[in-house]
Amino acid sequence: MHKHLQCNNLLGHLFCSLCILIVTACSMAPSPTPLPESSTSEPYPPLLTAPASNVAYPGLKTPIPNAVRFELDRPIKAGATLVTGSAPAGVVINIVNVTLMGEWLGNGVVGDDNRFSINVTPLLAKIRIGLEIADIGSSGYAVEDFFNDAFLGPESRNFPQVGYYLDTALVEP
Repeated sequence: MHKHLQCNNLLGHLFCSLCILIVTACSMAPSPTPLPESSTSEPYPPLLTAPASNVAYPGLKTPIPNAVRFELDRPIKAGATLVTGSAPAGVVINIVNVTLMGEWLGNGVVGDDNRFSINVTPLLAKIRIGLEIADIGSSGYAVEDFFNDAFLGPESRNFPQVGYYLDTALVEP
């Protein structure tokens, strides 16, 4: 045997035994089975490729004519029991306390004039309230439409593990 393969101590002997086991196990492993042939003469479908034109997919910045933003009227003062703002007509919206993980404060339907007034429990100073969609109602839109920039309020935000709000506002003292 070559000097570097000699097993002259316990650790060396264990290492050699392990190497022999691995080599033996690998040589006894079955060879992979080939994939079955196609049962039809049809070729596989072609790979999808990008269209030849440079026309962009309509994204979140695509203008939407006559879009009404989800927007809370500001300022919002501590102790207020009415939250007002604008949004697309017919949408049912919730007002929540974002600071307390989305605690529900009130809800209502946006009127035909694109305005809402929602009664809420008296608001505490320095909390952040958020406006979220409860139901698209009779708005004529799909929920996905409202994530277009044309609908987002000035302080729309995503709060991980709380929710996505189309507008938020800090309650002033």
